[in-house]
Amino acid sequence: MTNLSPHLPTVQPPVFFDASGTRWPRLLNVLLAAVLSIILVLGAVLPAATAPLQQGQLNQSPDYPRQLLAQQDITDIPRVGYEQGNEIFHRIVLVERQDGLDLLKDPFSNQIWREATADEAAAIGDRPYAVEAYGLPPDHTLMLTFDDGPDPRFTPELLDLLSREGVPATFFAVGENVVENPDIFRRIVREGHMVGNHTMSHINFWAHDDAYNRQEIIGEDRVLRAADNYASRCSGSQRVIRKTTPLPCCRHSSWATFT
Repeated sequence: MTNLSPHLPTVQPPVFFDASGTRWPRLLNVLLAAVLSIILVLGAVLPAATAPLQQGQLNQSPDYPRQLLAQQDITDIPRVGYEQGNEIFHRIVLVERQDGLDLLKDPFSNQIWREATADEAAAIGDRPYAVEAYGLPPDHTLMLTFDDGPDPRFTPELLDLLSREGVPATFFAVGENVVENPDIFRRIVREGHMVGNHTMSHINFWAHDDAYNRQEIIGEDRVLRAADNYASRCSGSQRVIRKTTPLPCCRHSSWATFT
């Protein structure tokens, strides 16, 4: 019989052939190590990246607002401080009872703001918190606020007008718009206006969970700081005040006096 083997072509092993048979275990080990590295990095970075830069003293859990609201009927929250009807700010106040007095205090620091009047104490009853209206502007004073910018078309025109008239205002900026228009944001600050945190993407707080809402505020806070080292204590979102969510509310604003 004729030996045909010398005439057969030599078969080359595949390029990635591993004679030891350990290629797949080694590859899986590399992939697992890469995944573990990513998890470790995220575990180290995410807590800092998602934490507020301005830490409160008390009740900083994302669940705290709803836990507080659940302590009473949210359709019948007592309202105090509305005597004149022109108050411009609103905030949640805890009610602390001491020696027959109803003391109204900050949920996030336990600082006592004031004593409730007799009528307010009667309206509060035994409920644990209330909504307080406060901050009366001087006579002949308007509070100017502009939401949802900065807008590349309208905000510069508005700033030109305010500058020409010497009028300050408060701009409730959306974080995504600040990212797209940082120069306009810096001009707002440079010309002496205030900027409020209007969330990163202009969300409705009642359409999302608490953790998501919290990150919307924290995200914009970081954007404002990154764009111009600006820290705002003024915040607002759709339906937040109307629904009396116990979030830190606007404490300062700008005003214009007219005659």
